[in-house]
Amino acid sequence: MIAERARLMAALPAGGAMAAVFATEARVAGFIAKYADRLSVAAINGPEETVISGDLEAVDDVLARLTEAGVTARRLDVSHAFHSHRLDPMLDAFERRAASTIYAAPRLTLLSNVTGAAFSGTTRPDAAYWRRHARDAVRFSQCLETLRASGVTTLVEIGPHPTLVALAARMAPAETWGTVASLRRGRDDRREMLT
Repeated sequence: MIAERARLMAALPAGGAMAAVFATEARVAGFIAKYADRLSVAAINGPEETVISGDLEAVDDVLARLTEAGVTARRLDVSHAFHSHRLDPMLDAFERRAASTIYAAPRLTLLSNVTGAAFSGTTRPDAAYWRRHARDAVRFSQCLETLRASGVTTLVEIGPHPTLVALAARMAPAETWGTVASLRRGRDDRREMLT
């Protein structure tokens, strides 16, 4: 499924962008309102860490307006405008492909990045969920709140470089949870995983 998603993503048109904005979701929504058909809130990573995504020109215009308003923001180095309308052309094919996977209710607690809450009882991610996951805003901040309320003591980030554990530290600096990253850019992957 990963190779299929990569193929679908490669077929998307160029011209998208994403930007990190150090302001609340509500404040950011005001800045992007005039571009409702061209920009989306792509992620809420913390109380004042919001990501926008969409058409390059609209992102750049909003970045200029944010700078004028004294709001810190910067463009992200990404291949596509994830979690925006720019993914719409691949969503039907992605959902069809995701429907070919057999899903089961999770045996461990699984949080949804779409809602920030745990899947309950027998509910499980399915093809429609993964479609929403690709298109809707990532609610990382809400997921972190759910983890904290659940008494989680250790965060493990599985990815190419520790980004999310750094976000978690900024969002909840008083938390004493331990953090572990699986990989780090510029270091030997095997050695880093074993460490």
